[in-house]
Amino acid sequence: MKKINMTDKYQTRDGLTARVLCVNLNRPLYPVVAAITNEDGIEVIWYFTDEGRFINTNVDRVEDLIPKPKRIKGWINVYPYCYIYGLYPTKKEADENADPQRIACIEIDVEEGEGL
Repeated sequence: MKKINMTDKYQTRDGLTARVLCVNLNRPLYPVVAAITNEDGIEVIWYFTDEGRFINTNVDRVEDLIPKPKRIKGWINVYPYCYIYGLYPTKKEADENADPQRIACIEIDVEEGEGL
């Protein structure tokens, strides 16, 4: 598992927003400090292992930190037989790169890992 750092964005496994405050607190088992925004919108401070575990075990828990999924935005060209090619930042760019067989141009805005 990758170590938690100050530059990446994180959330808990159950989707709560996490803001990493410190990654090298002088606590051997739980050196990572993060502010977690609970369901009521209140930030609470939790401590984690350097790999983002809430409890120092190999068992996944809903409280563990995981990387926040990245947003994928853009336009894709669709061709017959479900062939999709390219992710373009603008529709104009998608149009300019389209083959004559294109049957659709679709705008997408999804989190990484979501199905279309």
